[in-house]
Amino acid sequence: MKSTIFIALNITVFIALVFAWSERWTYGPKITSSEGDGKIAVYKKDNWTGQIWITQYTSSSEDFLQPAYGVDEVPFGEKEWPRVTLTIMWSVLTLLSLFFSIYGILSRIKKEN
Repeated sequence: MKSTIFIALNITVFIALVFAWSERWTYGPKITSSEGDGKIAVYKKDNWTGQIWITQYTSSSEDFLQPAYGVDEVPFGEKEWPRVTLTIMWSVLTLLSLFFSIYGILSRIKKEN
């Protein structure tokens, strides 16, 4: 009984953390450069920290085989550490809940055999 509750709790935490990650960003307007150089800026809000970020995508028209890449910038002089800290904390919690879920399932299978 205890292992069933342990497994269910860890799986629930894992699902909640995955859902929290999917709801982290709110994307705003996309602005295309008027110079025709293929630059696009996308505004996005980090719902966990309340910070607004700008991702600038650049694609070279000269080399169409190169994919566009994005560079995140924090406007208005805000600090980057809250985003990084929360991302690391989320990653650790997600991996721990996944590990304990798998551990609980495998130990229950081993106990039944």
